[in-house]
Amino acid sequence: MNVENQIRELLKQNRNLLDDSAYGEAARYLECGEHEMAYEGMLVEIVKSDRQPDGFDFELWKSVGEACELNSNGGVFDYEIWSKFLK
Repeated sequence: MNVENQIRELLKQNRNLLDDSAYGEAARYLECGEHEMAYEGMLVEIVKSDRQPDGFDFELWKSVGEACELNSNGGVFDYEIWSKFLK
């Protein structure tokens, strides 16, 4: 599965952790082909909520974040999101 499809699946699986605004923004970023922004926005909201998704797979989330280059470039919405996620 490619990264964009993984992000679509993560967004769908974690809908209950996002408010309507955050979910809508992530969905719009995906529609515009900005899957990195969709992932980062979703990650920011989930880290901020301090709740883990059901069936959380750290390695999957980590590999998607690395594919989006959050580990090397930092985030746009939150430059330090990667280090916050790894805690």
